[in-house]
Amino acid sequence: MSRSVERRPNPTELLRQITTEARRRASFRVYLGYARGCGTTTAMLDEARRRHSRGADVVVAAYEIHDSPSRALSAMEVIGATRDMPRVKRLDIVAVLARNPEVVCIDDVMAPDIVGKPAYESVPGLLSAGITVLATLHLLSLRSAATAIAGMVGEGALEPLLGDDFFNQIDEIEYVDITPDDLLARIRERSILTPAQLAVAMQRELRPAVLAILRETALRMTAEHMDRQLPRYLSAEQAPLEFRGRIVLALPIAVGMDDRIRSVARYAASQGSKLSVITVRTRRLRDEEKAFL
Repeated sequence: MSRSVERRPNPTELLRQITTEARRRASFRVYLGYARGCGTTTAMLDEARRRHSRGADVVVAAYEIHDSPSRALSAMEVIGATRDMPRVKRLDIVAVLARNPEVVCIDDVMAPDIVGKPAYESVPGLLSAGITVLATLHLLSLRSAATAIAGMVGEGALEPLLGDDFFNQIDEIEYVDITPDDLLARIRERSILTPAQLAVAMQRELRPAVLAILRETALRMTAEHMDRQLPRYLSAEQAPLEFRGRIVLALPIAVGMDDRIRSVARYAASQGSKLSVITVRTRRLRDEEKAFL
């Protein structure tokens, strides 16, 4: 037998290698908005069109369109599409796996699928099948944000909610930003909410003060996700680098300094930051000041 024949790869092993490499390329990309109407669906579909233009096999599996669906989804393949496209389409995971595209779009991973389960439960299966997932997510679908806002509006958070550990499954997050004023104008112009829903929301999560807090929270969570992901792109020599916020509290020795330290420590813990406290000790300290230290 010639050496060239001996070096030919085993077909089964070659197929397994190709399949494994394809699965490694699958990723989970999320478009995060701090409230309804931020434009996450538009951003997701824009990215889908860009990938399609580069030759990727992209399909839309679930969506909720407030404008004309046929216009918003033009030039896109929609799984199970009919001539009269509805404004809302739920995920059919069996149909997606049977179609087996390279990329699938899922609008709102917390929305129920055709059997009533949250769509995010199907994400691991899609990724393991080598299918890249583009999805949208509202900040108030996360338990920490929903619980915090519930305290401000005086109502309990509505289940189901995602734990913040869900972020660990996300490979890429794109935060879709808009000012609160522009957001409210868009919601009114495009009838994203019914008049009754808008009236209630304006007294709750769409209050300007609440929107400002939600916007800041979404920005912070996106930045923290980037910090956690950054070590993946570093060499082994750089991997031990620490990506945490640092807070330095400088204060004089005086009554009440312990309360101030506790207050700042609670804030640092909520931000996952490292706290350092600095004060100056001189030889002229009184016994009372030494006791504080």
